[in-house]
Amino acid sequence: MPDRIMLVEGEAIVGLNVRQRLETLGYEIVAYTSSGEEAVQIALKTVPDLILMDIRIQGELDGIETAAKIREFKDIPVIYVTAFTDEPNLARARLTEPYGYLVKPFEDRDLNTAIEIALYTHRTERKLRESEERYALVVRASNDGIWDWNLDTNEVYYSPRWQALMGLPEEQKRASPAEWFERVHPDDIDRLNLAIDAHLRGITPSLENETRMLHQDGSYHWMLCRGLAVFDACTQLCVFMQLLSFPACSPCRMLPSSPLLSCCCVRCLNIEQIYHISHQQDMALEREKQERELSHKHALAQQELEHKHAMAEHELAHREKLAKIDADAKIRVAKAVPKAKPKPTGSKK
Repeated sequence: MPDRIMLVEGEAIVGLNVRQRLETLGYEIVAYTSSGEEAVQIALKTVPDLILMDIRIQGELDGIETAAKIREFKDIPVIYVTAFTDEPNLARARLTEPYGYLVKPFEDRDLNTAIEIALYTHRTERKLRESEERYALVVRASNDGIWDWNLDTNEVYYSPRWQALMGLPEEQKRASPAEWFERVHPDDIDRLNLAIDAHLRGITPSLENETRMLHQDGSYHWMLCRGLAVFDACTQLCVFMQLLSFPACSPCRMLPSSPLLSCCCVRCLNIEQIYHISHQQDMALEREKQERELSHKHALAQQELEHKHAMAEHELAHREKLAKIDADAKIRVAKAVPKAKPKPTGSKK
């Protein structure tokens, strides 16, 4: 199905030319108008995949004002197509967050490239927004408190629900990783560190540990910490942990109406831990490499041995065959040669 394009052009001759070029490129023209007010109505009714918008158009609204009006109601990507490149118009156009800016005159290749990039970018952004909305809905439905650690800036985002679970006022923004780890009960911090270290060494498939967390009112809440270590392509080590607080023997699965208390975090280990894990990984990879090389050499040696054995058997069979042929030939020769007559032994008289 071709992409649906709406064309808003102030000059009729130029508009006809651009329309023909779009149709040649395989796009469907859902509407063409030269009026800003009419363009708003048509866009809201037809909801095209993309709008090519001239800045100087007919009516009280220019192209930039028309795009802004449409943007208030519909998420439709706009590419400005105009001969005007003055800074005031460019500054106004940037405020509407267009997906492109084509300066007349332009080639078909430039037009097609601008449209395809705009469509791809818009669809990608829409999928990302939908994914973020689904994630936000899941978080709210599960009653989870989220904290997200930015490893580059070493800042943590704590969700309002997380702060509420800890008894903290929402208006007080916090960004320190210590806000979480300093709340672990002193009697539990060593056990938590041991559990994390065991998981990072590969002793346990995942992190699972119960700890007490300090509430703002001074009381402690038992929480179950679950996590999994993740390495990126550069062996930068991070840990994603989901922590749930619940009474003993409660189900681990979170339901929307469940009273369970949950939080999650992303944290980066210190340099010594990263070096240790990286060294362990290097050693494991080296052992795996050596095992593969040894296995390959063993297979080659086995193949060579089998080949030599087969060649020896073939050589032996060949020699036996030659010996038999030679023996048969000697027998035939012996049979073909006549026996010599014995000489008389008597004397002459």
